[in-house]
Amino acid sequence: MEAVASALFAPLRVTDPGPQGFEAVVDHTVIGPVLVDRGQPQLRRAADVPQPLRVAPRPVSGIRVTVAFLRAQPVGPGKGIHLVDGPGPGASYAPTHRKAAPVKINIVGPGNMGRAIATRALAGGHGVRIVHPDADPARALAEELRQRFPDGESDWAASAEAADVTVVALWYDAALQFARSAGPALAGQVLVDICNPIDVSTMDGRVTPPDTSAAEEIQQIVGTDVRVVEAFNTTFAGPLTTGEGHDFPLDVLIAGDDTGAKGKITELVRSGGMRPFDVGPLRRARELEAMGFLHIAMQQPLQLNWQSSIKILP
Repeated sequence: MEAVASALFAPLRVTDPGPQGFEAVVDHTVIGPVLVDRGQPQLRRAADVPQPLRVAPRPVSGIRVTVAFLRAQPVGPGKGIHLVDGPGPGASYAPTHRKAAPVKINIVGPGNMGRAIATRALAGGHGVRIVHPDADPARALAEELRQRFPDGESDWAASAEAADVTVVALWYDAALQFARSAGPALAGQVLVDICNPIDVSTMDGRVTPPDTSAAEEIQQIVGTDVRVVEAFNTTFAGPLTTGEGHDFPLDVLIAGDDTGAKGKITELVRSGGMRPFDVGPLRRARELEAMGFLHIAMQQPLQLNWQSSIKILP
């Protein structure tokens, strides 16, 4: 007897599972048994869950199953449950846990992108601090996040404080200004630049020369004691808030020179239910920022309404 997983987010296929089926449990709350009758399983009761969740299956006689994650929606094209193959008859239940170690994150900027990244971070079990010199918007967003994630850790501050990661969720000019003012306080941290250096006077080009990028400029400003990574600049706040676009996990492209820094952001992205892609050294930020500008430029003529996402297949 064996459990066989089809492609990610495709419907589950199970061969000879035995009469009991299995039951998906999220945080000790049963969201609905998945019953298998030697064919395609069906989720008996859908739940309104905004992101992929870790689950623990109930062992089935003669089968070992490991659930990677569950989309709490009816099984169908582009939706479903992803199982990892188990051994043969008589094997024991052995769930997989890939939760990233919690990190503390400064998020500079209480705007839409700051809110979206904070949401994904809290969903992944990390702590966030909203940073802005104006106390009112920072405090308001921190309170909003506390209400959405009552078991999470969210606060605010007027300036960046000690943390593992600082995400600069600001426009280009403001990001450079922050880097100049906060550089020494960021020593030892990973700094994530998300900006696209667009000419805001025309919205028809970038202001950085072709032989550099905003991320590289920030790295020069903050010095080598801060490890700069480019990420999230090809995503929009709407899809990023949920971690998905059109029923697929959101792809986050990551560039940086420090392997350890990229690894930390990779785990942050993955813990938030998204797919990280390491695209190379920090100079690849030049291409990422060009891609980000193109993605922005497409919105109005194609009427995408900022709900599109860039997808890497397979």
